[in-house]
Amino acid sequence: MQIAILYHSIHHHNTERIAKAMAEGIGARALTLTEARHERNPQWDLLGLGSGIFFGKHHPQLLQFAREYPTLPRHCFVFSTAGLRFLAPLWHRHLLGILRGRGCEVIGQFCAPGWDTVGPLKYIGGIHRGRPAPRDDRRAAAFAQQMVTHGAQRPAEICSADP
Repeated sequence: MQIAILYHSIHHHNTERIAKAMAEGIGARALTLTEARHERNPQWDLLGLGSGIFFGKHHPQLLQFAREYPTLPRHCFVFSTAGLRFLAPLWHRHLLGILRGRGCEVIGQFCAPGWDTVGPLKYIGGIHRGRPAPRDDRRAAAFAQQMVTHGAQRPAEICSADP
């Protein structure tokens, strides 16, 4: 099975850490969007797409990739890192709509806490400093394993790490 975990991670590299933990947990490749765009004839069977949350949705470059990349597999999952991860159902809606509109079946969603220093949070040092943590990495890897072993049989719920 060909599996890729695509991510866009810029501020604190929270999402990069989660993407790499997922990829390591299932023996997949973790690719930046730039790396994914340079893939020749990818034959992905399962694709994870994720970024940090920017003003209520995934990063615009990830959304553009999902809209414009010529070939997406039938099965995908989405993930994110966010300061307010309990709002993941709202944060993920836009990307889910794009993927479903392109005929992808979204088989799961995952959101991990991430160090957030956007806007006024920078004046207090941000929230979730030190996150993602090793326990978040383990949960991300377990989620990815669930996507591989059970994903196509039944959709997974949002899987968030403990506070």
